[in-house]
Amino acid sequence: MVLSSRGWRLDREPRYLLFWNSVRSGIQLPAQLRQAGWRVTPTERLEDARHLLASRRYPVGLACLNPGDTRSCRDFEQLLLDSQATTEWLALVEPDYAESASLCRLLAGGVFDFHTLPLDAARLIDSLGHAAGLAAIRARCRAEELPPGSIPAGMVANSPGMRQLFRQLDKIAQAEAPVLITGESGSGKELTAQAIHQRSRRADGPLVPVNCASLPVNLVQTELFGHEKGAFTGAVRRKTGRIEAAAGGTVFLDEIGDLPLELQTSLLQASCRKARSTGWVAVSRCRLMCASWRQRTRTWSRQ
Repeated sequence: MVLSSRGWRLDREPRYLLFWNSVRSGIQLPAQLRQAGWRVTPTERLEDARHLLASRRYPVGLACLNPGDTRSCRDFEQLLLDSQATTEWLALVEPDYAESASLCRLLAGGVFDFHTLPLDAARLIDSLGHAAGLAAIRARCRAEELPPGSIPAGMVANSPGMRQLFRQLDKIAQAEAPVLITGESGSGKELTAQAIHQRSRRADGPLVPVNCASLPVNLVQTELFGHEKGAFTGAVRRKTGRIEAAAGGTVFLDEIGDLPLELQTSLLQASCRKARSTGWVAVSRCRLMCASWRQRTRTWSRQ
């Protein structure tokens, strides 16, 4: 798409123009339109026009109107509704109707521009070019919009950065690799983890959150990996760890940056589907997701 002195030039796309004329016979569009690359499809009946709009994308439509004809205006309003997301419309009217209230209503309802008869070929070509450029821009914006249901529950955002994040969530969710989510406190790390889990093949399994910052240091290993009965003095029964409780699902270790470094080896073993605690505990298959407000690269470089 190139910007020229005659508006947007769509070099790589056919320039389809729908010409709807239900009120006046004998109107001949300027031959210069075809020379400018427009492929004109004429039609007179409303049903035919709606069928054409449904079968092919027409970025621009040209309608010959009689603002004094109630039926003509009503039919045209229906065309506007049918194609408002894909087509920019221009209106052709007799000079006597150029300032009519009905034409003003149509312009307010979505008509890009209007021209009075007889046609000025150069001005019409300019207007069609600008309308086609606007239609192309809107089509590109729609392509960047997220489809319904793609925004995770609990998240409200429409910025380019967040749209990119939502697309990445779908890709990450289909993988089985461990995930590290970083961001400042309150930025939505737990919501992100929930969204990944809900989109993954493990969605029917549990999502077990663990706030590492709230665990006492001397109990972290037992809470995460559990222990067998008799593994140590006072272990009167077997304890299921959080990782094992996430069988078939996901364990989410929030604020993992506050976890003692000596437990990193155990977590590495857990990510390989086996962990050792104070007694051997078979770790069920689960996905490991972690979050931290710390910049881990900087932290590791200082340690």
